[in-house]
Formats: sequence, structure tokens, C-alpha cells
Amino acid sequence: MAYDVMIYIICIYSERELKQIQYEWQQATRVIDRLVMFGYIAATIAFATYMLAWHNEELTLTDEVMDQAKA
Repeated sequence: MAYDVMIYIICIYSERELKQIQYEWQQATRVIDRLVMFGYIAATIAFATYMLAWHNEELTLTDEVMDQAKA
């Protein structure tokens, strides 16, 4: 009887510990996901800003440019 109770308590403790580990990993993956998302957003904004603001070469579409693009 006492042995069965001890096994039951150990099983409950193991389940709680497993749930705690799963919860901690879920939190860690959420943090990593947010970091990746913010990094992607920052890189996208930086690239768009560079392309729109500091890319001063004026592009004019002429027949020569279009012929070179076709070739």
C-alpha cells in the first residue's frame, strides 16, 4: 500500500516536472521567435531605407536600356 502511494506520488511529480520543462521550452521558443521576427523587421526596414533613400542613381528608361535588358 505505501509502496503504491510512493509510486503514485513519483508519477505525479514526474508529470509536473515534464509539464514545467515543456512550459520553459515553449517560453524559450517564443523569445527566439520574437527575436527573429524583430531582426527580420529591422533588416527589411534598413534595406528599404537604403534602397529608397541612398540609392541616388537616377533610372531612366530609354530604348537603349530596354534593348540591353532584352538581350
